[in-house]
Amino acid sequence: HQEDEVFEALGVNGSERVSHSFPWRSPCLVGIASRAGGTMQEIDFSVIENARIEAVSIHAKTTSMTLTRLKEMLPEGLILARIAVPFAPHKVSPEKWLEGMRLDIDRLYRLGVRYFEIQRMPNVTQFGWGTTWTSGDQFGQWWLAVAEKLWVEFSGIKLGFPGVSPGGQVPGMRMDSEVFLDGSDNVIRKADWLGVNCFWAHPTEMGREEKGSYYEKMRQRYPNKLLFITEFGNLNPHTRPEVKGSEYVRFYERLRKSPGIGAAFAQVVSSAQGYQAMSWRTEDGELTGIVRAVRERPF
Repeated sequence: HQEDEVFEALGVNGSERVSHSFPWRSPCLVGIASRAGGTMQEIDFSVIENARIEAVSIHAKTTSMTLTRLKEMLPEGLILARIAVPFAPHKVSPEKWLEGMRLDIDRLYRLGVRYFEIQRMPNVTQFGWGTTWTSGDQFGQWWLAVAEKLWVEFSGIKLGFPGVSPGGQVPGMRMDSEVFLDGSDNVIRKADWLGVNCFWAHPTEMGREEKGSYYEKMRQRYPNKLLFITEFGNLNPHTRPEVKGSEYVRFYERLRKSPGIGAAFAQVVSSAQGYQAMSWRTEDGELTGIVRAVRERPF
């Protein structure tokens, strides 16, 4: 099993592993998202090495060269692909979506990737709400139509239902996450795993179920579902990087003690544009205090 190989490579012994009904067991792997809006650069690989990263999330257009390099760096680690595209202001059928994404999925699969998240934040307009679907139920049926074809075509593929944007209704921007999940519930239970997004802007928000501890709310809803924290981080541009780093270490450590969470992926190693407040290195190539804090974690 892939998780057993990961634990052995990371030196995790039996006393740290608790058997549960999940297809993946503790501890949660320390992860990060690959470069946003561009190809990984040499300094990005240095961030991953320096911070002792154990898992990396990539996107559909991640180059084969980048993926090969990541697999060499993390021979027993986890690579998770997030296959998500912003939607045009018109409906995109499951067939049309697959037509545009199948080649990338096939390429990544052939290079060894098995964990795929299909779409992201489906309750916001940027990723399909209000055009391709208008409810959780409609998205659930759309997702299942995609997943059923991929399960047949790619043996052993593990498909994740995407993490929603947590929070209430925002007209024209976001559907209430709880209402959306209620409509998607039956399909979520069929998914191999569920993505979760956890963000905060102040230390006190790390413990709030709608913010940094949103995974706890998802665990209550789905007690036996494998979770991956596909996005997390401190959104506050005024928080010093070293402070964010210490928060991330606490977050990783807390998740390590939570059964059934495969990995947590911080936003973001770097970004061609945007995400500056969350990047682990500057565009000038300087590693931030986040990297040092995560590297010096006691686990």
